Amino acid sequence: MGISSVYDPDYRKYSLGKYLIYLKMNYCKQLGMRYFYPGYFVPGYPFFDYKLFIGKDALQYLQFEHEEWIHIKMFHENNTPLKVMQLKLAKLRDGLQAMGIMARISRYEFFDANLIPDLAGARLFDFPLFLIYPGAIREALVQGVVFDISDHRYHLVKCRGIWKTNSAAASDMIYSAYVLKPEETLYSTDTSDDMIRMIAAEYQQLMPRTGTR
Repeated sequence: MGISSVYDPDYRKYSLGKYLIYLKMNYCKQLGMRYFYPGYFVPGYPFFDYKLFIGKDALQYLQFEHEEWIHIKMFHENNTPLKVMQLKLAKLRDGLQAMGIMARISRYEFFDANLIPDLAGARLFDFPLFLIYPGAIREALVQGVVFDISDHRYHLVKCRGIWKTNSAAASDMIYSAYVLKPEETLYSTDTSDDMIRMIAAEYQQLMPRTGTR
């Protein structure tokens, strides 16, 4: 694996970044290694797409759902973890809204906080998307539904804000008020129908206390 490379910007037009990758691959072959990791790519973000044209006949990607390395030609954007989460949570949201519960999907601003060295081991909430519904946010306490691609299940998770931020969310579609830490998984299921029933029952209990705002 090669993390970073440096070259004189005057030679930019010669694609020395790709050339250095080929040198690294050749070095690995000389050492008898079978694999070379060029790094991750991001669907819809073309800055990393150059990696998709290096050793294309042998290029593989990690399919998270089954934890297998699969040839890149089998890749489809709908199978990315974020897309799967979006589709699963959208199904749940639509089902709840059909019952009159105005749930919404929010992007969590600090889902990658666990990557900060000083927070290593803190086990913070690390899902980029979660579904919330009226009454589920009470200042520093947040209940939300995530879809975990590792076990293919919906989880209703209770989180606590451990640090109040200065970030102001641009819209209801972004949650940035607190850095969250999971406290408890309240319910888990592999079907949206079961989760809808669970939330509907809780919603009936919450609304008399919290109102309808």
